[in-house]
Amino acid sequence: MSVRTRFASASLHLFEAAGELVPLPKSLREQQQALQFVRTLQGYQGAAAIGAASELGLFPYLIQPRSLQDISEEFGMPEPAARVLLDALSSAGILLQDRDGRWAMTGPASKQLLREGWSAVREMINFMLGTWNYWCELPEVLKGNEGHPTLKVYNPANPLMAEYVRMTTAMLAGPSRELVRSMDLSQVRRMICGTVGISFAAAVTQANPETELVVSCLPRLIAELPAALKQFKVREPVEIIENSGDAEEDKWGTSESYDLVFLARKFAYCGPQHGIDYLKKSMKVLSPGGYVVLWEPFADNYELVPWMATNIALVDAMLGEPQPLWKTTDVATFAEDAGYQVEIHNVARGSTSFVVARRP
Repeated sequence: MSVRTRFASASLHLFEAAGELVPLPKSLREQQQALQFVRTLQGYQGAAAIGAASELGLFPYLIQPRSLQDISEEFGMPEPAARVLLDALSSAGILLQDRDGRWAMTGPASKQLLREGWSAVREMINFMLGTWNYWCELPEVLKGNEGHPTLKVYNPANPLMAEYVRMTTAMLAGPSRELVRSMDLSQVRRMICGTVGISFAAAVTQANPETELVVSCLPRLIAELPAALKQFKVREPVEIIENSGDAEEDKWGTSESYDLVFLARKFAYCGPQHGIDYLKKSMKVLSPGGYVVLWEPFADNYELVPWMATNIALVDAMLGEPQPLWKTTDVATFAEDAGYQVEIHNVARGSTSFVVARRP
């Protein structure tokens, strides 16, 4: 990273911090806006570098420190070209250069990118690489108001649903464990979730081993279940059901009776009525005192990093009906209007929230 770029980045952080305390003069505010624009405009270059390194297989190779010459020879790149990529990855916090000039993965990057099984970050990279060629069609996607024809969530031929499921399921594992520790599951004997909910089901069944699990998911996601169950150490579900994504039409198992329902992203992609229909269906199948747990990447979770909220909303626009991220209070209100008693649980230091709705 050049001295000028470092100065610009530091200046932007300084302006952002100062702006939280006192209103900035117009000239400084305009400079801040210009820096934000440049940072956003150049963001794709760092993403491209990460994607290139992933495609090349660079990350496993750099679990041990390597010289520029070694890297250049191993991957068939001229040394100046290799240095360009290494510098970009260093700026992203993925690589570190030691005193001998050798490059290696940083500790946090190694944990996320080289861990066995599903990794939220690694699957996010795979998902990003898969969407790369579709972003040029964003103007038409936004005009159409229903997502990219290929990438829509309910498109049976969506080529990236496996990556999406792995990314989201892995991301929810830690927050789910924290949430479950705060819940009374003593009366939960039977629960239902989709493929994305397997890491949540793992937390529930570990806390309450007597709980029976039913999985209801889109037909093409059934193939992901064996790997998900193995990854999160969940025993075989008592029943696996194919659904269409229509809560009013789908049957949720041979016996539609549950103590816990987990719903992920039901208020995204298809408009709020889609989520409301799932709340109404859950009310019908839940026993008195039973829970429906709703998860979205809520706007509240990104107040300190608003650019993350806007980026997620843009990805959502490719997958379905464009919609700014909901707040926890929005979804809580939908649940209350459907007759539930509602609590909002903030976990993972406020980075993740669940709306827990209880049937009276």
